[in-house]
Amino acid sequence: MKRLGLLRLGCLAAFGLNVVPGDLVADDSSRTYDKLGILMDVSPEMGFLVPQVRKEVRLLNEALIAAKHDPVAYREVTGFAVAPRGSLRIPASRNAVHSLEALIKDDGVDGILWITSLRGEETGYEKAEMDKIFSGAKADSEGEEEKDVEIKTPQLILHQIWQDQARSGFRDVGKEDDLDHLLDEGLMREWIEVIKNSEGYLMRSWWMPDFESASIFAFPWRVTHGNLLRKLNIGEAAQQYQDTWTSRLRMRYGLEFAHLREIWPRTVIGRAWCEETTIVPRLKSDAVPLRWEGVYEKLRARDSIEEDLAMIKADRLGVLFGLGYVKRDLSAAKTGLKRRVNAKQRYMEELMQIGNEVKDHMEANKKIDDRVYALEYLEVNSGKQAKNTDEFYARRMAKMIRNEGVDAIYFFTNGYTGSGYYGEFRVNEELITHAIREAGVRLYVRVPFEFGVVPLKLQKLAIASGGGVFFGKSSDPDFDISRPKGAWPE
Repeated sequence: MKRLGLLRLGCLAAFGLNVVPGDLVADDSSRTYDKLGILMDVSPEMGFLVPQVRKEVRLLNEALIAAKHDPVAYREVTGFAVAPRGSLRIPASRNAVHSLEALIKDDGVDGILWITSLRGEETGYEKAEMDKIFSGAKADSEGEEEKDVEIKTPQLILHQIWQDQARSGFRDVGKEDDLDHLLDEGLMREWIEVIKNSEGYLMRSWWMPDFESASIFAFPWRVTHGNLLRKLNIGEAAQQYQDTWTSRLRMRYGLEFAHLREIWPRTVIGRAWCEETTIVPRLKSDAVPLRWEGVYEKLRARDSIEEDLAMIKADRLGVLFGLGYVKRDLSAAKTGLKRRVNAKQRYMEELMQIGNEVKDHMEANKKIDDRVYALEYLEVNSGKQAKNTDEFYARRMAKMIRNEGVDAIYFFTNGYTGSGYYGEFRVNEELITHAIREAGVRLYVRVPFEFGVVPLKLQKLAIASGGGVFFGKSSDPDFDISRPKGAWPE
């Protein structure tokens, strides 16, 4: 009970950390800071985070160079695996040991922000190999007098995140994934020990640590998610925490690793995600709105609908536009009833803009003989309404196949079917499979970033059908990302 009480207080000082108020840190451009390296996991499950990180690192380095500071060193590794050097079990391209050592030895970094799912090919060598890199051991002086030179321990800041975790938040993480090693039931103690030995931090949304792990956990400023609060046996609507860890990292690297009052988001909605969530740190002097707006504009840039369709080879192409929304939200956006513009209202404004783009495209191309167009508005009266609305688009696809004889379907959607918050996808992948699989129809999916991201389950379905998923602009190399292996839903 005493330990739970300490966690509920949210006071990191209770875990042996001293409070360093952020406003007492001088903003001295001439100060020398430690050098940060960033290692990015670019495996398929990281999804939209890969192009986001690439773009943000580029912006950060431009700002650092302008401020006459060393840029961060950036490397990518295909997935997560830790094995001894030269291991034949793990290809070098997937062995993170090579990249971690290169950042420290070749790039001269003092700390590493490792953005990874922490899920991959487990070898049993993880702790031993990590201890070699982040142990803080002194130079071997056996047979000699002990040297006065102390080798500085590189700091490990582990940001454990992947696309579906960010997209589904606390609701679904772990339900279908038994490889999530940082769930309460499967916390890998050796990783906590490695991070603690390096005086580092573990950053992860939608998870709260046990007592022993709390000293290295990057707490948010505030938790507002009801399910998580109930799990922690907290009856209030919100729980606030001290974010001492951000001050410590600011003093070491001169960078902001979180917004002033960062709260874990419920879902991924493009604009709100970029505005409220920190993946790559920034300079304090950066104009925050200009920074996130710049990233958002780059991530939402995409090929036009017609450019997407031109890349699909089909004898008869079905084009299905599916836009879902809550009736009162659209009415409020149209009439401007809400004085304060919030994320929901901005979402509806973008929905109307893209809806107009869809209608203009259909009007301009409706006479093309080898295409079948359908525009479906899924209007619901409540944000958590019907049990069967997730079947709506699957049934519409089946009708296209049965009545129109299409051999491929382009599905352009925001994925909302009235089953929760905007940004949540509740399309019935199993029913879509029944509609297209035996008919041999290929599925192609496009979700504008304004509306969120395509769930990996739907991506795998589209790829298994012989189709695919459209991301960003085809001419933008930042969107050259790994695709998951195709798989039909069980």
